Amino acid sequence: MSGHSKWATIHRKKGLIDAARGKVFQKLAKELYVAAKSGAPDPDSNAALRLVVEKAKAANMPKDNIQKAIDKAKNTGQSENYESILVLLIIVIELHQWYVVLFLNVEVI
Repeated sequence: MSGHSKWATIHRKKGLIDAARGKVFQKLAKELYVAAKSGAPDPDSNAALRLVVEKAKAANMPKDNIQKAIDKAKNTGQSENYESILVLLIIVIELHQWYVVLFLNVEVI
């Protein structure tokens, strides 16, 4: 009966790993879409897209998925629309009657 238990263990581990990779790939696909939409859909002429493609390759994202995200950005008739939004967060911290103001730029995709 150890074979059944072994398969179940492998199945659970693989499921968790695949779910984590899927989240990373989805985030990278959105970044690819935004970079390709903001400039030329060619990585040779678009520096931002080139950097995201390199990041996707470093995360072992399949070339087919990279190309699909770039092609989706080329076809503007799609219903999905991701844009990069720069949010300015202002955090005020009170330290013994002194106020410290932190300005943080956060990019939301």
